[in-house]
Amino acid sequence: MSEAKRETALRMLKRGKLTIEEIAEDTGLNVEEVEQLAGVQTV
Repeated sequence: MSEAKRETALRMLKRGKLTIEEIAEDTGLNVEEVEQLAGVQTV
């Protein structure tokens, strides 16, 4: 995961306006990576 994509995803998560799926799509990260950044556990 590139540092720039990670930082962008973190900023988007902090805003709280987009879903994890939208953030993944916009940053090019996969959903699991965004969930990891958000501290979300998948079942």
